Amino acid sequence: MQSTRSNLLIISMLLNLGLLLGLGYVVSKSGSNASSADEASNIHPVKGTENLSAQSGEPEPDQAIPQIWSMLEAEDYPTFIANLQKIGCPDETIRLLVAAEINEKYNQQLKDMMRSGDEEFKFWATGMNPFGGSYGAKISDMMEVERARQDEVKAALGELGVPETAESWMYGGPAMASYLEQNLGFLPKEERNNVMDIYMQYQMKQSEIIMNANGIMLPSDQEAIRAMKQEMNEQLASLMTPEQKQDLDLYMSDTANMMRSQLVGFNPTEDEFRAIFDIQQAFDQNYSNQYGLMGASPEEQAERQAAQQELQNQIRETLGEERFQDYQKAQDYSYRTLTQLSDRLGLESGAADEVYGMQQDIQTAQNQILGDPNLSMTEKGAALREIANESRSSVEGLLGEEGYNYYLSSGGYWLNQLETTANNFEQPVIQPQGFDTPQSTDAQVLDLVEEVLQSDEPLD
Repeated sequence: MQSTRSNLLIISMLLNLGLLLGLGYVVSKSGSNASSADEASNIHPVKGTENLSAQSGEPEPDQAIPQIWSMLEAEDYPTFIANLQKIGCPDETIRLLVAAEINEKYNQQLKDMMRSGDEEFKFWATGMNPFGGSYGAKISDMMEVERARQDEVKAALGELGVPETAESWMYGGPAMASYLEQNLGFLPKEERNNVMDIYMQYQMKQSEIIMNANGIMLPSDQEAIRAMKQEMNEQLASLMTPEQKQDLDLYMSDTANMMRSQLVGFNPTEDEFRAIFDIQQAFDQNYSNQYGLMGASPEEQAERQAAQQELQNQIRETLGEERFQDYQKAQDYSYRTLTQLSDRLGLESGAADEVYGMQQDIQTAQNQILGDPNLSMTEKGAALREIANESRSSVEGLLGEEGYNYYLSSGGYWLNQLETTANNFEQPVIQPQGFDTPQSTDAQVLDLVEEVLQSDEPLD
């Protein structure tokens, strides 16, 4: 009996004070023993708990832990939970252990899903979905797995309830781990985890600064973010080689994320993206204020504008004239909208370029009409109306009705502007109406002055 009480005391201390050790053991044991999804769906086979008092002696804690777990294991969760309750294990510990056991099974399923297929995050791929069109379906499948995990945790724990740490698990757990393995594979595993810890820490700091600013970002706030990012980069650089840090920046830096957004339609190669990145990152490090010229002094504005011009010159020299023209086109919001819209609707290749080229030609023709001194107002209005009608018809033919209607409200401002200009020239010119002014003779004026002077009332 004394031996039983001693063993129970050891178990209770281990489960309360050594929770992380026990949790790590059950998770690792689960992973090593489960050879299939069916086997992983059950707790390990019962080893027997009826002979707790029959243990001879009291082994050291590091030797006792495996023996303790072998006695507590069961084929189903209710029995496993009952065994834990018999030895006085706290409910919160039971919840965590059971949730960890179930999570281990679904963890592997999610990892397999993240690795399935041939999608790979390419840091030079532009747009919102560099994984390709099937990535959305993969996320949907992962969410189904997550719902199944939540249902199993709730069913297993019943009235004990689900621990808070198990309620939101997919995005911060194995999915994130698989993302890091897949996309930051050039870093050792420990360094990947350290990198994410640092990123999350500084993201929280930046969010706090922005939230406290309440929509008003003062220069001091901007400086705080700049200093914070510099500190983060120094911390990250201390963990890896310069080459690893460069690769990390290509995947996760603000500069790379912005470039992937702004170069839609340019479709850079890996070499082009790297070359532009080197130039752009140097500029961003010197002019890291994300709010541009807002609040800058005239001298600072002139310095930044000169640096931006030099940035463009360097990119032109790097890409060559033809590709630089493509690069500049991609900076136009209207062109980016057309490219994304074309991809979204699955339009024929070249539709975006054709509409964008039409925009340039029509704006040139409009300026020629407006500046032609030989055309009357009516003739200019008629010419503009003809261009407006032809433009709308051509754009709708290229984009389709749905694409055309969307483009009008987002990026297709030039079509609306052309329509408004044509309307203005077609409106009849309203001549100001004159007033009949009574004609007065000099004699009448003199009589009026004399009458006023003799009167006690002032002239209104």
